[in-house]
Amino acid sequence: MGDMATDRVQKKSRRGCLPSIALMLAGGLILVMLLHLALAPWIYVAGGHTRLLPVWAGVGEVDTSSGRYRLHIWFSPSSASSRILPSTSISGSASVCTG
Repeated sequence: MGDMATDRVQKKSRRGCLPSIALMLAGGLILVMLLHLALAPWIYVAGGHTRLLPVWAGVGEVDTSSGRYRLHIWFSPSSASSRILPSTSISGSASVCTG
């Protein structure tokens, strides 16, 4: 009977800590998404589409007097830079293609 208990312990220890690490990472990702959902729910429907990740990206064309340019933009919510007045801020980037 002692041999069966030893076999179970050995089988359980063969998996290692990888499942625990994967579970912790998945839990952390879900926690971050829930935090964004609570503090900045607008990002999940920005652009008229419901999305899973709190990031918005888009491409558009800009007409100017010197020609037409393509604009690539993305943004996501970020922590507000003001400690006195709480507000929602965004961070992101944009690039203009001239060629």
